[in-house]
Amino acid sequence: FLAEILDGPAEISSRCPTTGIRISLTVTPQGVSDIEPAETVMSFVMPTAEARCTDLRGSFCNHVNFYASPAAGDAWLADHPNGRIITPQEAFRLAGIRNRAAFGEVIGKPDT
Repeated sequence: FLAEILDGPAEISSRCPTTGIRISLTVTPQGVSDIEPAETVMSFVMPTAEARCTDLRGSFCNHVNFYASPAAGDAWLADHPNGRIITPQEAFRLAGIRNRAAFGEVIGKPDT
C-alpha cells in the first residue's frame, strides 16, 4: 500500500520463512513486477475491527509474509485456518481498495 501512498517505487526483499529462499519484487503505484521467484505468494489475514484498533501489528502485520511458492505457505495456512494465501498482484489490488477508502484525498483518487 505504501508505493501508491508515497507515489513511488518500493523494492522489497525478504526470505521465505519455510524454505529460506530469497524473495524480491518491485511495487510501484501501478502494480507489482520483477517477482522472484515467479510463484511467490503471501499470507493474509483479516483482523477483527477491535484488533485493528488495539493491536494491528500483532493481528495483521505479523501474519503477512512472503512464501517462495504456494506449497511453502501450506504450513502457515494449516496453523491459520482463517487466513488465505494470495498472490502479490491480489495483495496489490486489496491495498488499492484500502488506500482509496482510507486515503482517497491524500493519494488524489476519489472514493469508489
